[in-house]
Amino acid sequence: MLKPWHSNQKKREVKTPKIYIRDSGLLHRLLYVEMDDIDNHPKCGASFEGFAIETIFALVNDLDEGYFWGVHNVAEIDFLASINNKKIGIEIKMTDSPKVTTSMNEVLNVLDLTEIAIVTPHSGNFVLAPKVRHVGITELREYLEGLAELKTSVN
Repeated sequence: MLKPWHSNQKKREVKTPKIYIRDSGLLHRLLYVEMDDIDNHPKCGASFEGFAIETIFALVNDLDEGYFWGVHNVAEIDFLASINNKKIGIEIKMTDSPKVTTSMNEVLNVLDLTEIAIVTPHSGNFVLAPKVRHVGITELREYLEGLAELKTSVN
């Protein structure tokens, strides 16, 4: 479960937590989806989002809490954390071509983030715009390593 981050009481921020099934294999089983068929399933993006968030928690030492943030019908970010005194937003997308959105620009401005990383299933770690970069899931460990001390082994 990710708790919502509250930053400004004047906005209509989302205040209900997001629930994830931490084990993507269990999620697929509950949905009766075989691994070969997940790419075509409507919950494919949600499955990848849960997997990426679980990976972040598994990799980063001293990351007790992560949040999500959203304002109804305006902007949202999938994962928000302070890592080594850097306020980082992570947007998780099941896409071949990540793009900077109006929502991301709003999040950068409102929350004064150091950076937003758009995590996709495709490889690569490169800048898309000022304060926004693409990070492939295979490069997530390397990206996080640049921000914080990582756990030596994943449990």
